[in-house]
Amino acid sequence: MYSVNPYDFGQGMESVIGGAAAIVLLIVLVVFFLALACGITLYVFNALGMYTIAKRRGIYRPWLSWIPVTNAWVLGSISDQYQYLTKGAIRSRRKLLLGLEIARCAAILVMYIWYIVMLVQSIGAAFGGSNLNSLIWQYALGNGGISLAISALAIVSAVFQYIAYYDLFLSCNPGQSTVFLVLSILFPILMPIFVFCCRKKDLGMPPRNNAAQQPINQPVYTAQPVYGYQTVYEPQPVYEPAPQPVYTPEVEPEVITPQADPQVVEAQDEDFED
Repeated sequence: MYSVNPYDFGQGMESVIGGAAAIVLLIVLVVFFLALACGITLYVFNALGMYTIAKRRGIYRPWLSWIPVTNAWVLGSISDQYQYLTKGAIRSRRKLLLGLEIARCAAILVMYIWYIVMLVQSIGAAFGGSNLNSLIWQYALGNGGISLAISALAIVSAVFQYIAYYDLFLSCNPGQSTVFLVLSILFPILMPIFVFCCRKKDLGMPPRNNAAQQPINQPVYTAQPVYGYQTVYEPQPVYEPAPQPVYTPEVEPEVITPQADPQVVEAQDEDFED
């Protein structure tokens, strides 16, 4: 007969649970760092793509593409430039996108401040014996209102960002712009990859000035500041040949010989005979 020591059994279970917890923690850490590396890589792809496009097209301060929140200004500027040069429409999506991003970040900051305030009040009520029901209702109502505002701002911002990205795709590769947009909506992880792949294409933009004097595929932009841009595209005017002068042969002037008056001639002859 073997005797089972409950202490040994409990110690073994603790070892198993501790090992399983260590494995789970390791998996969580691996997934976290993989997700972090993937997020950083995609952010770099998107920032580098927008930076290259903005710099090639003369967008004002293209380095803002690398900064969160302000990259919305660059995206809106690319969209505004495309609308202006292809349709002659003056948009302000850069201002709208930047304003929505600032409002969304402000709402998130307010939410965290609200959490801190409610936590402090809850601790004070717990130690002071105050009524916690009122705090629970305040927390629920405040958290619900702030979450609703953040969600609304996120939806509106996403809609206008997709519109701006669609203009970006149209300016770079109009033949694949719809496919890029639909896939980006269904799989947001593909958006930075598409932007990065389109960074050196201008298939949807109008011809640039001085294209005749430049090598093929390497046109130069004409400097012309327009509502916030350093240099912009300018549509090439339609070529109209100069009118050729019509050749008219020179006509020699007719020499008119004065005719003598017959009466004067007869009078001269009579005087000569006399």
